[in-house]
Amino acid sequence: MLFYVVAHLNYAVNSWPNSIFDANFCNCDGKISTTHMAPRTYNGMADLQVNVKDLMAGGPIILPHNHQIILDFIWDNNHLTPWKGSEYNLMYPDVRDPSGGEATYILRTFTGYKEKGTFIECRAFNGETGSKTLYMERKLGWKGLLIEPDPQKYEQLLSRGRNAWISNVCLGTKPYPYRAYIENGTILGDIHDYDTMFYEGEHVKVVQCMPIYSLIAAVNLYDVDYFALNWNGNELSVLRTIPFHKIKFQVISVPGRKDKDEENALIKFMDSQGYSPAPNKRYWRTAALPDLIFVEKIDPYFFYQFVDDRKQIHRNNRTV
Repeated sequence: MLFYVVAHLNYAVNSWPNSIFDANFCNCDGKISTTHMAPRTYNGMADLQVNVKDLMAGGPIILPHNHQIILDFIWDNNHLTPWKGSEYNLMYPDVRDPSGGEATYILRTFTGYKEKGTFIECRAFNGETGSKTLYMERKLGWKGLLIEPDPQKYEQLLSRGRNAWISNVCLGTKPYPYRAYIENGTILGDIHDYDTMFYEGEHVKVVQCMPIYSLIAAVNLYDVDYFALNWNGNELSVLRTIPFHKIKFQVISVPGRKDKDEENALIKFMDSQGYSPAPNKRYWRTAALPDLIFVEKIDPYFFYQFVDDRKQIHRNNRTV
């Protein structure tokens, strides 16, 4: 178990965007020390000793998202549970697509019913009700990462027998690990900053928050066919923490927005990362406000050929 770390890094406040994503960009040797030492600087570098628990609570330094100290903390503290090869334990096993058609639409239109694809879904809730990835997993052998911080829903998720890594962390909206409160057992499991007036109890729990890239690095999942992101209205903040130059997402979905300014902000950001809103984004009927779907940018000249190719694949796989 890691208790103290001496980290040597450039401590300029404005330097973190260029170094947080990759340990190679930060000279953090991660040496362990049991002595207590006051911070000092040498040649512009900060030599700091930090309790790892304090580091995971939000400070006082920022390590790269994929630093080994963070990855070890995730595994050592059971923030990731690997698939155990158990049988499915579903409440409604006869339901073909619990997403209300969204998974079918994505498979048909953008993946050609690809087999053995990969996914990330958060929040995953109980792993069945409204799941956007269960159909992909059961029918086509997909696997991936499911994230659910609500302790009650997380236990239900574990019991479903999903073929995925399962994490109980809160997805971070900040570029470093920190802690937050979650209202346990509510419909959405509302998440609140740790410095708000909440106290841990039966219905309020402390949860560990992590940048999603830390989880991706921990399970080595850099090529993702479908990323379903639903994070209580904070999707844009989560997306801003992702190093898109290091991870390939083929399709990303986020909840639709009533506020057009919010929707335009999402579209503008995703455009800057190389993704466009999918045509017919209101195609299926899952809710009054369907998700926004983003796909990797494709030359418009080739788009219809892209769709036709997938329709042909769909015809070849229509028995699925």
